Amino acid sequence: MGDGSSLGLDPLKESGPFFRQVLKGLQGSEKEIDRPLRIYEHKNGIYSVHGNSDIELVASCNLENLHSVEQIQIRNLQVVPTLRLNYRLVSDLIAAALSSAGRKVELWSRSGGSASIKASGSPARHDELDDFLEHNTRATTNGDSAIVAVKMGTIDGNRVLGVAACQSGGLHLSIGEFNDDEFFSQLESIIVSVGAREVLFCTNDASDYDESKISEVLAKCGAARTKLKKSDFSAEFIEIDMRTLVGASLEAVQFLDAKLGMAALASLIRYLGLLEQSSLEGNVRLNRLDNDSFMKLDAAALAALNVFPKPGETGPSSLYGLLNKTKTSMGARLLRRWMSQPLQDKKLIETRLDLVDAFLLDPTMRTRLRDEHLKRIPDLSSICRKFQKKPISASLQDVVKLYQFSARLPFLRTVISEHEDANCQAKITDRFGKVLQELSSELANFEALVETTIDLDELDNYEFVINPTIDEVLMELKEKKDEILSDISETYEATRDALGMDSEKLKLEKKDGLGYYYRLTRKDEKLIRDRKAFLVIETRKDGVRFTNKDLRRLSSQYYELAEEYNTKQSELKKKTLEVVSTYLPVFEDCVISVAELDVLVSFACAAADAPEMYTRPTILAPGDGLQIDSGRHPMVEECLDGKPFISNDIKLVATKERDGAAMSIITGPNMGGKSTYIRTAGVIVLMAHIGCFVPAQRADIPVTDRILARVGAGDNQLRGVSTFMAEMLETAAILRSATSRSLIIIDELGRGTSTYDGFGLAYAISEHIVTKIRASCLFATHFHELTSLSNVCENVQNLHVTATNDSEGKLVFLYEVRDGPCDESFGIHVAEMAGFPARVVQAAKRKAHELEEVEHGPEAEKLAGARKQVRAFLKEFKALKMDNMTPSEAISSVRQLRDRLVPEDNPYLQSMPTC
Repeated sequence: MGDGSSLGLDPLKESGPFFRQVLKGLQGSEKEIDRPLRIYEHKNGIYSVHGNSDIELVASCNLENLHSVEQIQIRNLQVVPTLRLNYRLVSDLIAAALSSAGRKVELWSRSGGSASIKASGSPARHDELDDFLEHNTRATTNGDSAIVAVKMGTIDGNRVLGVAACQSGGLHLSIGEFNDDEFFSQLESIIVSVGAREVLFCTNDASDYDESKISEVLAKCGAARTKLKKSDFSAEFIEIDMRTLVGASLEAVQFLDAKLGMAALASLIRYLGLLEQSSLEGNVRLNRLDNDSFMKLDAAALAALNVFPKPGETGPSSLYGLLNKTKTSMGARLLRRWMSQPLQDKKLIETRLDLVDAFLLDPTMRTRLRDEHLKRIPDLSSICRKFQKKPISASLQDVVKLYQFSARLPFLRTVISEHEDANCQAKITDRFGKVLQELSSELANFEALVETTIDLDELDNYEFVINPTIDEVLMELKEKKDEILSDISETYEATRDALGMDSEKLKLEKKDGLGYYYRLTRKDEKLIRDRKAFLVIETRKDGVRFTNKDLRRLSSQYYELAEEYNTKQSELKKKTLEVVSTYLPVFEDCVISVAELDVLVSFACAAADAPEMYTRPTILAPGDGLQIDSGRHPMVEECLDGKPFISNDIKLVATKERDGAAMSIITGPNMGGKSTYIRTAGVIVLMAHIGCFVPAQRADIPVTDRILARVGAGDNQLRGVSTFMAEMLETAAILRSATSRSLIIIDELGRGTSTYDGFGLAYAISEHIVTKIRASCLFATHFHELTSLSNVCENVQNLHVTATNDSEGKLVFLYEVRDGPCDESFGIHVAEMAGFPARVVQAAKRKAHELEEVEHGPEAEKLAGARKQVRAFLKEFKALKMDNMTPSEAISSVRQLRDRLVPEDNPYLQSMPTC
């Protein structure tokens, strides 16, 4: 048990009051999702996090080199779990909490036994925490988080959500209105699609039930909730505000009558303070939030397909990590957005594929783009955000970065105009060449401004200053400074001569607070001892600092002039930054083009660098069949260290001729590849819809409106959700949302309850999907009895993963998927591989044999025969034309059918009721 001394607390005087305050913060009335993460700052660079829930959040962020959790006991015997952190870990934690976990953060500063709030931030509004985020790679990669505002209402008895979204620091706004169900499925899809990490709601807008469902959605999506007053959603002056932000183009907007959407937009504008940012005036773009333009993905699908990495996770373990070969921060963020918003427009998908194809065919161009240009382009979005702040927080160094980027544009355009293939060249030029030319022309005046106002010669000295030649007063001050510097140099030479020392022994240095001074070693101090012309300032390990009358006078004059000079520099710097801010819309266009170029080149590199090259998918019309030849799971393939991936075909085709199947039921042993097989389909379909080549020899992919997944489930004790309930909630979401254009992936449904209940649910759900929804579905199951569905539904095919026994009787997985159901269970073999005791394995084999005898004995045969005859009876009964019969004729016909049905030796049929 600790006493708080590790945090610099006095155990007797400070620990008790401090930890009582900590406990009070942990026991607030807010729900877990609404409570901010509290980080406490102590002396000597020590920080701390307290309480199990906050420490679990730290653990989920995958931070490196964490201390162990310390249990600190206070006087009333309460124990406070405590985790110490350093500055670097706090920087990573804040970045992960805001951008990945979607949590608000508060930084508290401790003084003695009490603490007060020092800074706070949310995923979309974190200016006070930017010192921790500015150079953090997690923040720059995952930054630029979107924010969504929601105003709930009812129209014609239906629940309607007015939604407004903001991206790119306020330069891109979008609004829309959507009908939603009681589970807020549409809201979840919007949050995932937009990539929102914070959602604004109106206080008292939702019932307690709706609040609980919204909390579940936000928890799944990793988004923070912020509640605002009703007055913040007032849209009374929204058109005036939007005219200020959007400008004349507002007249062309056709959806300003969406009252709920405009109310949500009004709250966004107030919350983000967009009207206070003069750089946004007339430069904001307002678009319709059209969720139907993109494939819908929910949090379950993202998790099932490993689309995005967990906090702190790197490498090809996620699809994003595999495809992210971008060289710019803007490209990395756009890739994340594309993966959240797979396209629904076949033409747009084909355009992306054309460009990826072009870059794939010219490896020299790819290399030059990445190594000579893209990796040298700064984070333009981050720089632009500095110009949007009030007051502007950008520096002249940021202006120089923009200038260097602008100067690079013509060279970038030259590279992309040198493709080996004329057809490919035309496609690249049409998308990027013309745009880069226009942007370069629009930035010509900006370059001239920088070359005139900034002293570019000083860049070699890492000095970012205004060129003094642009202002007479500044130039005059510089000349006077230079004269004094010359005099100081002469005084230094005279002092060297007087002491008889060279420049290696007598140094001329300067320091704020001391001005210019001389320094010599302590060994040579005797040369100035007892000489009245010199005044010793201080003696240090590195030598003796001293001055004389002339140097002291010149130093004073120099610093007085320097203060005037710097004040004038600051005035001109402020004016320069204000002028540069007027070019933000052009640089935002540059961000769009450069980021897209970076992502498409990244797709080409991913396709070329894969263990086996990816192929271009063929995009089909909605409803056409899905067919993948020799499909491979890209992340699994990447992690095999050169070993070959066993590829498999995937065919989900339902046609009038019934030559294929819309549902595949996959059986076989655990670890045999069932989960990998069904995930492969989902990942390949997703890759095709973002315009990426796919790991297969051939892929015919229909435009798909959503991917829905129920893959794996664990209990969530914090939410009070069991394994089985988690399965049912995810499956219910699938049945509510799926359409005939959807791809459904289900893995091992029904494990969390009894075998009979589980099988019954799995059978009913799969039958509903194939007969009512008619969606493409891959269903991996351990219920071998589910394969009987193919006898009832013609659009169902059975597949199985293969395994065999080697010469020693050990199980060997082949990872091949073949037609037909699996005819053998391998569960006991897997237990042997896991190292179960021999006695347990033998007992399992004995019990399995007993059950098989029951299942395949005489009674089982009679039951199977009864089922077969009942099906025949029902088929004949259905064929009877009852409308053309009298009641007595109908009864007679049914009795004849029943008499043929009931032989004397089948007790199951004999128990049927008589007519």
